[in-house]
Amino acid sequence: MPELAEIHLASRLINRVAAGRFFKSPVIKSEVSTKMKDLEWNSEKFTVESTARGKELQMVLTDVSESKKSGPEDGGQKLTLTFGFGMTGMFSFDRFDQLPKHAHLQFITTETPANVLSFVDYRRFGKWDVRDYDFTRSPDPVKSPREFRHKVLTNLNKAIFNKAICEAILDQQYFNGIGNYLRAEILFRAKVPPFTQARTVLEGLPVDHEVDQANPDLLDLCSLVPAEVFGFTKPIQGYNPGSLAEVYAPFKSWLRCYGKANMKNLVDNQSRTIWFDGPAGPMVPKNKGSRHTSKRKSDEEVAGPKKRKLNASSAQDEASAGGSDIVTAPPKKRRNKKAAAVSETTFEAVVETAQAGKKVKRAPATAAASVAGVSHKSKKEKSAAVDEDGEPILRRSTRSTGKPTPRSTRSTGKPTPR
Repeated sequence: MPELAEIHLASRLINRVAAGRFFKSPVIKSEVSTKMKDLEWNSEKFTVESTARGKELQMVLTDVSESKKSGPEDGGQKLTLTFGFGMTGMFSFDRFDQLPKHAHLQFITTETPANVLSFVDYRRFGKWDVRDYDFTRSPDPVKSPREFRHKVLTNLNKAIFNKAICEAILDQQYFNGIGNYLRAEILFRAKVPPFTQARTVLEGLPVDHEVDQANPDLLDLCSLVPAEVFGFTKPIQGYNPGSLAEVYAPFKSWLRCYGKANMKNLVDNQSRTIWFDGPAGPMVPKNKGSRHTSKRKSDEEVAGPKKRKLNASSAQDEASAGGSDIVTAPPKKRRNKKAAAVSETTFEAVVETAQAGKKVKRAPATAAASVAGVSHKSKKEKSAAVDEDGEPILRRSTRSTGKPTPRSTRSTGKPTPR
């Protein structure tokens, strides 16, 4: 999910490409964005400017067409849009004929050939609305560090600070813009165990305080760590390994804790993974384990115990041929036609059938079992089954009652329990 740094970098991208350019109506919304309203904005010529605050990005459209101005002092009609990026939101600037596939809101330039500034979101969790910032969120830790610090430290009596610091730091009401990778990097540098109560960690910090770059405390790091990401020359597309190599590689090398193989990780009470080093702290959730550390089972563990071993002569023959020393049971001699047909069906044929849009019929249980070398008795064979004394085992149909009839024996005259 894009965090504070990615939002600020997106705002910087918008201002860079929009400088000296004009845009024109309509602002196009993609057909698949059914949950979002069409943007009612009619202007022959308008400018675009952007700002960012925590996890929200704002765009201000200003009409500069001559027909809409009432005087030289009139700056023109304005429209304020605020974006939430969701899981995969980002902005892109492209030629009109090279639009990204998931460009869901498009601002078209007046130049020829036209270029497009677009909001791209392939998972479609991102949103936009005609409104100002959400001021129930805390001040931006990077742009307003003093106000951010005051907001946190004057509300330590709130219930959110009863939680572990790794969970409280994700609350946007107090830590606007901090997300999963930023919390890992901040807590790692502050040397704070992630599952320590938030109030215990924060209550000793001074309220009236300037950011100390030489000896930063945890709240200082909430301002300093995201600002380091601003130093990248190209806007990163979140912490996404699918990004361009020259975009993602510098960011990956910058990370000290998040996703690193030499670090520990645990799942918190919000089912998010926290990466850390050293002790976890006293508030580790019960029945929560780590992720990304489980080893895949070996082929032998997946296959289970082997059914049959070769005898000495067969083993020698197999070894001389370079094969395995274990084989499965040979197929039954008597196989019905359906089983034979299934065994001859190749995987490629099934794939071709599925790609052609045809229904792939399941093989009957008996046929599939026969291919796997498992014996299935016919009705006649079942009816001819005998017990240990050679007496026939009598069975009745279970359709009427749903319960099987106990077997009868001549030796005792009593039903033998199953």
